Amino acid sequence: MDAFITESLELLPTDKVLSQAEAQKRASKFLTIVAILAAGKHELSNEKSKTQSLFSVANHEALQTAEGATVGARTAWAEASAPYMAAREALEEVENDIKYIHTMCEVFTNAHLLLRNMAKETI
Repeated sequence: MDAFITESLELLPTDKVLSQAEAQKRASKFLTIVAILAAGKHELSNEKSKTQSLFSVANHEALQTAEGATVGARTAWAEASAPYMAAREALEEVENDIKYIHTMCEVFTNAHLLLRNMAKETI
């Protein structure tokens, strides 16, 4: 997905003037890019559900094996365990990827709208 986004960023309009046909062509491409990113975001949302479940299991197991006399001590010990940290990091990574794709969808949607307006204004 990163390579696709990087390639797509190269299509963003620069300070050079685009013809009406080129603006229309790029606006269409950006609409397609947004659709592809939306599909990727959907897949990541499904992955997030699975990752959240794995995180819950790791959290439960870590709490079950945690040492300590108080709830706070047991929680701290559980959160310091390698399986818990790995599960938390995996969940955070998926969440960050979803946020990144969401942001890029906004960028490419705005590029689509800008180019569509440029195509209308260029004569």
